[in-house]
Amino acid sequence: LKLNKLKQITSEIIKYQTCQYFNITLDELRTRTRNRNISKCRKLAIYLVRSILLKKTVLIAKDFKLDQSVTSKYLKEMDFLAKNDKETKRDIQKIKDLIESYNGCSTYKALLEVRKNEIEKELLRIA
Repeated sequence: LKLNKLKQITSEIIKYQTCQYFNITLDELRTRTRNRNISKCRKLAIYLVRSILLKKTVLIAKDFKLDQSVTSKYLKEMDFLAKNDKETKRDIQKIKDLIESYNGCSTYKALLEVRKNEIEKELLRIA
């Protein structure tokens, strides 16, 4: 796959696909509500933005209009759940599949491959 043919994954695409999975709107995601379903959606979106786009916590916090400390707390919680909770693992995989199938192209896998190649080149440069 050529990169110029791929639709670029952005935090907005991740937010949108996460909302689609939880059947909520982007406006609901942006609210400060503590509703369990919306809160879980928000935390998963934050986690996926970091894991897919490799964004720093401060940039994710700004993107989601949250304090950096709150964002860090969410990320730590989701790291734990991603490793230890079957339901969370399933949700993460299903949302990644939605992102991958976005507009019918395999953007997620291609992005991972690009990131892998970039890391390998950087390691070779350092060595």
